[in-house]
Amino acid sequence: MSAQVVQWCRTVLGSIFTTALRDQVVLQHPCVGLRGPVVAPVPLRVLEPVEFESLLDVLPGLRWRLLVEVAIESGVRWSCACVTSMWRRVC
Repeated sequence: MSAQVVQWCRTVLGSIFTTALRDQVVLQHPCVGLRGPVVAPVPLRVLEPVEFESLLDVLPGLRWRLLVEVAIESGVRWSCACVTSMWRRVC
């Protein structure tokens, strides 16, 4: 298992035991003091202005161009921006 997966599992397990301790389901929190592996940070990739313009040029319509431009310029997370692709079903 990678260090990222182990760290994620430790976080989830810690949250479960925190809730169980708060709800008095368990008497002790077994994850207290447990240290996970060191996860190396993923380097951030920033688009160059030329790449940004190239991306906007290949989008199929004005709606997508505006959506991508707002998402990139505002710094919204991609996972949140991808949810907006469901707007077509709502609008």
